[in-house]
Amino acid sequence: MMKTEQEESHSVRVLLVDDSNSALHELETALSKQNRIMVVGTACSEIDAQAAVQICQPNVVVLEMLVGRMSGINICRTLRQKHPNIAVLFFTAKDDASLLRSAINAGAQGYLLKSASCEALLKTIEAVAIGRVVIDPSLTSQVFTWIRERKRVTPRWSMANSSVEDLKFHVYVPS
Repeated sequence: MMKTEQEESHSVRVLLVDDSNSALHELETALSKQNRIMVVGTACSEIDAQAAVQICQPNVVVLEMLVGRMSGINICRTLRQKHPNIAVLFFTAKDDASLLRSAINAGAQGYLLKSASCEALLKTIEAVAIGRVVIDPSLTSQVFTWIRERKRVTPRWSMANSSVEDLKFHVYVPS
């Protein structure tokens, strides 16, 4: 079914990146049934993904955690540096806390597990396309744990305990 120009202008343009052709095909088939999503390309490697971003001009890149021998984290970091207006959504089976943290630090706007429903994926793609941040609900508690741990170990700096010289030159850089 062909989309009209009006439907295309309101669609989120999506590039799918996964080293599994069958996963790409399944995902493309599922998303193609949605009027609000337009799959503009697929890629099976980092090099193909970089080229496809240039050619297809997606709003969102849906990325697997491991693409061939390349880390999806590195692909995400590179994409976000070169194309800061393109949202990156990890769609992966990896529910590893350190990978989630690395994805967030690399600039991903979303992290959704492949066990999510097609409707959840659709809503997540739409959300990250408009600048929202989405984390799979089953991983939310891990994020809160990090925040609480960081709060306990982050040194407190207080203006009340600082001299004028400290106030002039104090630069706090979180780790």
